[in-house]
Amino acid sequence: MNIDKSFEMSAGQAVTASSASTNVIDLGKGGKFAANPFYLCCRAAEAAAASGAATVTVEIQSSDKEDFSSGVTTHFSSGAIGKAGITKDKHLFMVNVGEMKFGRYVRGYYTVGTGPLTAGKFDLYGSAAVDMK
Repeated sequence: MNIDKSFEMSAGQAVTASSASTNVIDLGKGGKFAANPFYLCCRAAEAAAASGAATVTVEIQSSDKEDFSSGVTTHFSSGAIGKAGITKDKHLFMVNVGEMKFGRYVRGYYTVGTGPLTAGKFDLYGSAAVDMK
């Protein structure tokens, strides 16, 4: 699948502790993605590993502040995914956001529970067409 870099929030981003996605999408003042349907997708680029029973929750957030210092809204949460469910190349979710209203800036946020992870990389991106194979 071809991924438009302007809709890529994480590309093989290493996540060992809770953190925001490397990149932020700027939707402009309209606060909507142009296409409908439009999907935000998360894929494990590397399997998660931890000495304990770690989990990862991936959220899609927006704010009108580029630094997310205030007015943060969570639009989607994956719920806690156990490390055994985060295997290389596994698609963790795809959510249609074509009709959703966002703040100007959109990011992903990874919350590591019962961590830390000792390995785990993630791709988080937007696409009008999704291949979940």
